[in-house]
Amino acid sequence: MALKIPAALLDQLRQHSERTYPYECCGVLVGDFDNSGGKMVMAVFPCGNTRTDSPRNRFRIDPMELVRVQREAMLAGCDIVGFYHSHPDRPAHWSAIDLAEAHWPLCSYVITGVEKGRAMFTNSFQLQDRDEAKHFAEEAIEVNHLHTRSKDRTIQRGTMMPNEISISPSLYPCAGISSPKTANSAHSSAYASITKTIAT
Repeated sequence: MALKIPAALLDQLRQHSERTYPYECCGVLVGDFDNSGGKMVMAVFPCGNTRTDSPRNRFRIDPMELVRVQREAMLAGCDIVGFYHSHPDRPAHWSAIDLAEAHWPLCSYVITGVEKGRAMFTNSFQLQDRDEAKHFAEEAIEVNHLHTRSKDRTIQRGTMMPNEISISPSLYPCAGISSPKTANSAHSSAYASITKTIAT
């Protein structure tokens, strides 16, 4: 179980966390699920944090923005495979609030800890099960360094990486990185929940 992401896209979400400091950033990861339960990120969609009461330690993605991302992902033959946000001056580890507001089983929840404006550790956690049984499991991040590209997909927003790439992966443990289509039905049923809870 691993989240595979091109280095350029990982850099993008980490830079997003620095730009929004001291507030939390947030965004959506689009790509493909594989048969082993892993995911390949093909695009990063930075979103605005619409939280106004406590943006330093909470985030909210506009439900309509999430709808647009999901539509564009489907048109490109991709899925929403995860979400990311930052923890300003806090560890890159999920909180009780993060778990309570997570509603997409099998998706990755990527967290970057930012200290004094600088992105430090980035960790990923996969959401498993539902309702009272749901929990996060630590997930390795594989950073892919692109060698070749072909058959580019087109997504209108976000930063998109190629559909088929030759990679030389480097495996980073979930302890941190420093300086399946079969899940569609689960995600669809969870969508009604996330549009409610993510806006509260």
